[in-house]
Amino acid sequence: MGRRSRTVAATATLAIALPMGVAFGAAPAYAAGEVEIDPSVEGTPFGGWGTSLAWSANYTGDWSNREELADLLFANDLNSPSLGLNIARYNIGGGDAPEFAGTLRPGAEVPGYRSGPDEQYNWEADPRQRWWLDAAKARVPADDFIVDAIAYSAPYWMTQSGRSIGNTDGSQDNLLSGYEDEFANYLADVTEHFAEQGTEFRVLSPLNEPSTNYWSTAGRQEGMHVSPGANQAALLDATYEALAARGLSTGLSAVDETSIDLSISDLRALQAAGFDMSRVDQINAHTYSGGDRDALHQMAVGSGEKRLQMSEVTIPGGSFNPQAISASLSFASALTTDLKQLRPDEWVYWQALESEAESIAGDGNWGLVHYTSDGSEEYSITRKFHAFRQYTNFIRPGSTFLWNSGSSTVSALNEDRDELTIVTFNNGSSPQAASFDLGKFAAVGAEARVFRTSATEDRAEVAAAPVAGDTLDVSLPARSISTFVVPVEMPAIPEVANGTFELGDPGQEIPGWLTRGGDTYGSQITADYTQRGGISGGELELVHYGTDPYTVTTYQDLRVAPGMYTVRAEARSNGGTDVAQLVASSGESRATAPVPNDEAFSGIAAENVEVLDGTLRIELETRSPGNRWVAFDNVTIERQVSPAATLAASAVGDATEGSTVQIAATATDRYGQSLGDVSDSVEVTSDNATDRVDGASVTLGEPGTRTLTVTLPGSDATAAVEVDVIAAPEESSLDVTAEAATRCAAGKVQVTVKVTNNDDVAVQVAAVSEYGTKTFASVAPGKSATHAYTTRATNIAGGEVDVTASATVDGQPVSTLMSAPYDSRTCG
Repeated sequence: MGRRSRTVAATATLAIALPMGVAFGAAPAYAAGEVEIDPSVEGTPFGGWGTSLAWSANYTGDWSNREELADLLFANDLNSPSLGLNIARYNIGGGDAPEFAGTLRPGAEVPGYRSGPDEQYNWEADPRQRWWLDAAKARVPADDFIVDAIAYSAPYWMTQSGRSIGNTDGSQDNLLSGYEDEFANYLADVTEHFAEQGTEFRVLSPLNEPSTNYWSTAGRQEGMHVSPGANQAALLDATYEALAARGLSTGLSAVDETSIDLSISDLRALQAAGFDMSRVDQINAHTYSGGDRDALHQMAVGSGEKRLQMSEVTIPGGSFNPQAISASLSFASALTTDLKQLRPDEWVYWQALESEAESIAGDGNWGLVHYTSDGSEEYSITRKFHAFRQYTNFIRPGSTFLWNSGSSTVSALNEDRDELTIVTFNNGSSPQAASFDLGKFAAVGAEARVFRTSATEDRAEVAAAPVAGDTLDVSLPARSISTFVVPVEMPAIPEVANGTFELGDPGQEIPGWLTRGGDTYGSQITADYTQRGGISGGELELVHYGTDPYTVTTYQDLRVAPGMYTVRAEARSNGGTDVAQLVASSGESRATAPVPNDEAFSGIAAENVEVLDGTLRIELETRSPGNRWVAFDNVTIERQVSPAATLAASAVGDATEGSTVQIAATATDRYGQSLGDVSDSVEVTSDNATDRVDGASVTLGEPGTRTLTVTLPGSDATAAVEVDVIAAPEESSLDVTAEAATRCAAGKVQVTVKVTNNDDVAVQVAAVSEYGTKTFASVAPGKSATHAYTTRATNIAGGEVDVTASATVDGQPVSTLMSAPYDSRTCG
């Protein structure tokens, strides 16, 4: 399900609050160091982590130690120093004019596959980047490996300047007018060749930071300005059609802008140009500078229902010092901001391998592993590499991010849904107490494994932290990044994510919900927000409102077991809307409930929605003229009880004539979901008239096989239980008698016992009195055995001696128990 984190300030006007402005990255209203984690608010499965190959791959792809470098980035052994990346972005080089060879920064001269307009394709080109692509593919599990392609520029002969690095004026387009198809065909031909060689690009982007003025002939890397709107739309259309013409599975991605603001403005310009956004499979965004990350998320994911990738960023983190913890903390802060506010499906670092000489020249901490560019083929690992491992080694592909409070913490559930990862950082100069509330999980482990990067530690495992009750209380060392891994058990019964709208502050920060704002571009994503006034036991309600006509749907996809469901909500409105309703759907099953035209809350319910695929979509939908409002609160689901479809039963007990057996029964509904033990509810009949049935108990009559038929009232489920009843064995006994008496001896009472064996087999005898036990190993047939117990008393009360006689008769053990009484006695 989606999550939100955009905040819009609101002011009350009568019964409605109007969005007045946007505040980004506002911290939730929790005390410092206290972090709540809500497992009901999950993101979609995370696709993973990656890097662009491009320059660094082109520079190091023929090094003698290249296998070591590939292990550092892509090895799947996370106990070794590896990032464990699973996404590679391959740069389809345009190729610069030959006369300018050697003028670009180290590695940036990525070869194109055609060296001139009249040349054939050279599929041996770009050998070093291709080696890196194969090395990544060999290290990453096939189910996790993703390779996307991007072009930074068209080949030089397709450009205005005759260079692949930009126009003479970086603010002007460099692709020759009318060359969209030729460039698109070049990219599609390369894509097709790679597919034929066994590597399919998932998506292809023909644009890279196209609206910026970075790309000019004064630059040192490939780049190409493409004006927003019609020009970008023309190139995207041409690329889409070239891929489709070849029958390739590769999709289209856009727009790879340098900032969030430019990503949004480029998408708005595409909309104005009439571009069909359904042609795009993935929205790529760079986060070198800011903007409304949540708005982009709602445009791409909520409204467009596209995959969203943070496809490029590098964080310098202060002046050059590759081991400075300050650079690592800057990195962790930027990464956390992206994960919490943009909430991408994947996160890709620009150049994990970076030229140290370039970092020194730029006085920044670029890259994660630095390599020399003097021919020595040496490399060094920066502290940022280990800082990144705090995230990548534990939040693996298939994990889902959870909502949590706090601006410096992210949390994620692993793919098996039995382990929670918490990553947090303390950028202060003194230790900070942190308390993680795990109370919403069904169960948590006794302790958390702890990993840390600091000025003296490199993703080091340190002492485990105990979990007390439902709380993980820890102290975060100064200037450190910590990862906690805790075994957890998820709640058995799912609930609507933030169905009470109480998470976060009032505004457009609505954790757990996505917004479809008017169209696939999200033109009206600001028409939903929370404000004070809810009835869910807290303070907030969800509001749909716009001063102009608007269409907005606030929705989420909930993971549930197959079955029949009802979705309920409290709703109110001031009337006059075209559509205001609660919608619940799964596959072809759909139910709606209209919102009443009443400013007081009342309950509504969308009932009898059949879920077969495990996903239930809940939508709060409004289409309205301006100045009409609708409010929702307290959204809940309940799984309707379905009749039993199958019944499993067995007879428990001794199947001997005259014995009683108990019927044990369990049932499942037609969706395969257990209805549990129904033994107390079943009805039983027997096809043998000598049996006596009482509820689920059957007293067995005559020997033989009979069938017990078990039914569950209110359903068609039945079960047949066959019972083979055996005859009750004849009782065997031994002909043994016992007599007890008392007598006086030396003024004290003695108790005597005499056992007589009248049977025709020898017997073993055990005689037990309160004065001791006497055993006789063998008493022959027709013989007696006698024993006197000394009481050491002058008088005793009457009592008895318990006698057990045992023997083997016809190969079967037989025992006879008897008691021999004696009277009271006084002596002296």
